[in-house]
Amino acid sequence: MILNLVVTSLVLGLMLIFGHKWSKRGTVDLTAVQSSHRQVTVRFGGVAVIFGLSSIIFTDFLSSVVISLLISGLPIFTAGLLEDISGKIRPRNRLLAAFLSAGLAVFLTGMYLNYGDFWFLDKLFVIPIVAIPITILISSGIANSFNIIDGVNGFSASVALVIACVLGSICHSYNEPQLSYFCYMIAIACIPFLLVNFPFGLIFLGDAGAYTLGHLLSWVAIILIYRHPEISAWAMLLIFFWPATETLLSIYRRFMSKMPSAAPDSFHFHQIIMQLLQLKFSTDSKFNVWANPFSTLILLPLAVIPILVSLIVIKHNIFAVLIYLTLVAGYFLLYLVLLKKLKSVALASGRHDLANRLKYVFKPSKK
Repeated sequence: MILNLVVTSLVLGLMLIFGHKWSKRGTVDLTAVQSSHRQVTVRFGGVAVIFGLSSIIFTDFLSSVVISLLISGLPIFTAGLLEDISGKIRPRNRLLAAFLSAGLAVFLTGMYLNYGDFWFLDKLFVIPIVAIPITILISSGIANSFNIIDGVNGFSASVALVIACVLGSICHSYNEPQLSYFCYMIAIACIPFLLVNFPFGLIFLGDAGAYTLGHLLSWVAIILIYRHPEISAWAMLLIFFWPATETLLSIYRRFMSKMPSAAPDSFHFHQIIMQLLQLKFSTDSKFNVWANPFSTLILLPLAVIPILVSLIVIKHNIFAVLIYLTLVAGYFLLYLVLLKKLKSVALASGRHDLANRLKYVFKPSKK
């Protein structure tokens, strides 16, 4: 674990010193629709996290399944890193890389989702030719979801850290010491990055880090479900509640507004919170600098609650399903309330352009 911290810290230092020379993105991030920062920032924090995590190969806790997971992450890590360097890797190609990593994980581990703890899903999952593509789709979706929530300082990495700790605890409870150690190594690798990223955003996690963390964590959950049928699949889904639900809401928004699925926007949950803070305190320029990290502090407890609840219902599938559906409804209602509030504050602040765009979050623009 000490080696993990040392490697992560050393690579972070190198990225901070030389990252600007290696990046070819220029100022493209500053003009992006979803941008929340005002100065060019390197996106290689995830490189340090994954390099630190990879130090597990020098420990006694290395196992064939951990090696398989690390190897399976190479396609999505590579695609994400190329995007972090150039900014020219199309979302479709990154998604294909996520599919490739998920497919590679199935091939190397021989595991996949073989039940869904719901009668209709259970009938589907008994057929490998159906279950494997669904597993690949879910794994790729979760990998992508960690990138979607990576919009404010420290949020995605903090969620990954908490999920890794909870999964590590579950693995330990179900006599999976190698997987448990692997999860804790993920958590430890996130710590040096968070110290540099939060609150000032001196370096970003980047696509390589977000996608790869999502991929690895989702596969720890999949392996647990495969090996331990007594674990509720819906309790596992609760662990990934925030990133998964944000992704589903994004898909729904884009479908209703007829936006291209790969088009960036500024109406993710964390962006609504941050814009609300910026407008609410627009007269205080000093506070506006802190709107980004304050958004993380507001969101993180909301994201952590379902993760912790999953521990309580880990063997109680009916409760897990009911809690998940209740939280989804609550998430959606809270999002609508915040949209209405943001529109009201935007009008009061003279931001008619923003208020007008908010009209088309769930319906096609008239342009």
